[in-house]
This record gives sequence, C-alpha cells and structure tokens, in this order.
Amino acid sequence: MSLEHEAWQVAPLGLLWVDLRGWRVEHANPAAAALLGLSERAAPYVLADCLSPHASITLASAARDSAAWPSAPMRLHLKAEGRVCRAHWLRCLDQETRRLGLLSIELAVPADAREDAHAQEAAATARHLEDVLEQIIETLSGALAERDPYTVGHQRRVAEIAVTLATHLGLSEERCHVLHLAAIVHDIGKIRVPIDLLTKPTPLRPQEFEVIKQHAQATIDILGGIQWPWPLKEIAGQHHERMDGTGYPAGLKGDQILFEARILAVADVIESMSAPRPYRPAAGLPAALEVLRRGRGVTLDAEVVDAALLLYGPTPLSEPEG
Repeated sequence: MSLEHEAWQVAPLGLLWVDLRGWRVEHANPAAAALLGLSERAAPYVLADCLSPHASITLASAARDSAAWPSAPMRLHLKAEGRVCRAHWLRCLDQETRRLGLLSIELAVPADAREDAHAQEAAATARHLEDVLEQIIETLSGALAERDPYTVGHQRRVAEIAVTLATHLGLSEERCHVLHLAAIVHDIGKIRVPIDLLTKPTPLRPQEFEVIKQHAQATIDILGGIQWPWPLKEIAGQHHERMDGTGYPAGLKGDQILFEARILAVADVIESMSAPRPYRPAAGLPAALEVLRRGRGVTLDAEVVDAALLLYGPTPLSEPEG
C-alpha cells in the first residue's frame, strides 16, 4: 500500500473526488463514507442525493467556476438526521472528458444551542427564499400567458420533456427541479417580441426571424435582473446555442453550453415540431426525431439525443394541447 493511499484511508477528514458534471462521487475515503451514511464501496453515487436541496444549490454554485471557489468552508445540511457538515473545495482536476473536484467534508459541531438554532433558522430562511423565487417564476410565466398563451403552453410541455430526459440521464432530483424551473420560463424573452410576429399566420421572412431570435438575449436580460440561487439565466438563455457554435445568442459551443441547456435544446426541438405553429400544422414526432438524428453530435448533444430517441422513438408523445 502506497503512503498516499494509506493517508487517504486513515485521514480523519472526509475526502471525496466528485465528477462536477453529474455530482457523482468517484472515490470516497472511509471518513467521508461514514459521515454521509454510505458504503465507500457503493461509489459512484450522486452526492446531491445526500444533501438538502439548499445545500446542493450551494455546492453547485461554488463549483461552477473553479476560480471562484470560496476560501472559507461551506456549511451544508445533510438529509440524514438533519446534521450539518463543513465542506471545502481543495483542488480541481481535468481528466479526459471529465472535471473532478476534490472536496473535504467533516461534521460541524455547534458551539452551543444558539449556533444550532441559528443554523436551523438560516436553513428555514433559505427554503422560504426559494419558495418566493419559485412564485416569481410562476408570475413571470403568468405575465407572458396574458399576452401569448401559446408560448406558455409550449414552455410547460418542453419542461415535461426536459425533466423526463434529465431523469433518464441520471441527473439528481435537485438538478431536474432547477431544469424544470428554467424550462417554464425559457422563452420569457418573447414578451419583448411584437405580438404580430409571434402570431403571424404565414411563414416568417428572414428579417422577421432575426427579430424573433432576439428573444434569447431578452430572456437572459430578464432573468439576469434577479439574483437566483440557480443558474436559470444560463440554462434558459443557452437553449438555442448549438454544439458546433452555430447557435445564438452568444455562439457558444461544446462544453461551453451547460448540460441542462443541451437537454432543454433537444426538448425544445421535440415539442416545437410536434405541436402546430400559427403559420403551419404540426410536423409530427417522426419528423422531430429525424431532425435530432441529423443534429446528433453536430448541433445537438449526442448523449441527450440518444436518450430522446430511446424514450420517444418507439411510441409517440401524447397529442399537444391547443
């Protein structure tokens, strides 16, 4: 046994190597496994499943940019027995197509009952804030519904498809929830597009389509006006970006696009082509799946497309409403 391996095994501090894309624990030392109530031999498992939703959000926010990792430990609430742990990002390692983060984790022992009560109060406040923000999302969607009911129905159907794909792809419950929130406002920027273009009964001219495309940046601007604890602006604002850089509004490509946004892009194609538009009848699910096949690995994420073909290829989607 090497000294490095022996130190890993006997360290009193919990240590985890985490795949930052899927929050899957690749390696856990005995101290970390014991703290999380899991067998070290059970890895890989989804780290977010061990944490409260707010703790998962804090973790995701801290790891999104390695340059912004905090120097002070984070306080994370565990689901099991309501315990609190201290966590600290130590380093990041790029390994082929994965990015791994080394996370230290240890049980936080309150100095006294007042600190424990403060921690519980802070957790309750965070949960209340999340509830308020989710109500804001519903309000934004409702404001668009009064002007453009079709788009709101489209957003909700896209959200259902996106969550189905994300669940199949193994995203945690929390990431699926955030994806759902982003999906139900992913076209909120259309509130700034002239209504006569959104409801035009004939095909759009090129210059009119350029105006329609501006809704993606408008979505980023609207969602960017609020400090969300989730990357809603990025997920919603990137759903028209494409893997080869031909999308909009920023021309992002490959891993520059959030994985949730890649899922949203595929869900948007499926719903858009399966439902009628003011200027055309529904193209149908088979046509949508053919577009996915042609775009697989070029404009659309191959892994997400494969999931869509598996889930929606054999049987058609239910008829869209309206």
